[in-house]
Amino acid sequence: VEAEVAFPCRHEFAQTPIDVLAQRTRLSFLDVTAARAALPRVMEIMALEKGWDAEQARDESERCETYLDSMLMPGAGRAVKHPGAEVLAA
Repeated sequence: VEAEVAFPCRHEFAQTPIDVLAQRTRLSFLDVTAARAALPRVMEIMALEKGWDAEQARDESERCETYLDSMLMPGAGRAVKHPGAEVLAA
């Protein structure tokens, strides 16, 4: 994870954890749960790379949490029955 975060901060102008998790690694699109699990470490690395104080790191983390919440599918975490699913199962 370290290189996946540090490199875009140093060389690709990544400014936020959303930049890293959505634009650079695409993890937020592939697995929101994994992106959420990676966020604390991403924040540690980015805070060091960007020189953020505790307040800015907390603000960035909260913004990213809100973004990740928006990536969840309706009904995530429970079975969702899609119209026509019974036709496909037959």
